[in-house]
Amino acid sequence: MTGDAAREDERPLWARRIRDERTARGWSQAQAVEALRAHSAKELPANGSLLRNWKRWEAGETEPDDFYQPLIAKTFGTVTAAFFPRPSGRDADAELIGVFKAAASGRCAGSSGAGALPLRSRRRPRPARTQPWAA
Repeated sequence: MTGDAAREDERPLWARRIRDERTARGWSQAQAVEALRAHSAKELPANGSLLRNWKRWEAGETEPDDFYQPLIAKTFGTVTAAFFPRPSGRDADAELIGVFKAAASGRCAGSSGAGALPLRSRRRPRPARTQPWAA
């Protein structure tokens, strides 16, 4: 693997995505900065300063702050979470394992084993009552 290719793989996913989206549109970095500016309702720094930031973002040197993240996503026609996903702080694997262990041991409400549905989902809706006084 060449030095450039190795460096590409080391960049954060968001940095690679910013560059990939820009190059897919055939934009230079300066054109991307102009597109970013067009999507901002607020005054942005001068082009030179913004271009330096853009280059740092693509290189993965610094992550865009909370002001620029949604602006970058909007520039490329997507949502912020698509570029900059946030970890949930949950351990989903541990949660699933806990649920399966509880179901297997029969500790779930109304459970008769691992394949049992929660009690609430097995209930049928009641038919609507007719009110004698409502005509």
